[in-house]
Amino acid sequence: MTHQYAKTIRKKLRELVGLAHERELSRAMETLDSHFVRWRRQEIDCFELNDRIHSFHQKTSQELWKTYSSMEDNFLVCRAVKLGILSKEDVPEKVAEAINLLL
Repeated sequence: MTHQYAKTIRKKLRELVGLAHERELSRAMETLDSHFVRWRRQEIDCFELNDRIHSFHQKTSQELWKTYSSMEDNFLVCRAVKLGILSKEDVPEKVAEAINLLL
């Protein structure tokens, strides 16, 4: 269901979705970074690191892209708050009221 929000609310929702996407991708990349650390310590070889990079791109990265490109902004903001990706403080009161987000 598509919702009609004021332009200022839509703009803030887009900003919040961008912030949530960035935070969620950054968290996921921390795991990928740990594989680079292991490679530098010579705990894994370049082929295993390459496999981890490939897996990250084919699975994690694409799943996040699908999530953030297939859902409405209001739902994504609610999801991000529920998962702890966005804090209640990140969401302005007017936006929370507009999307019926109980904070």
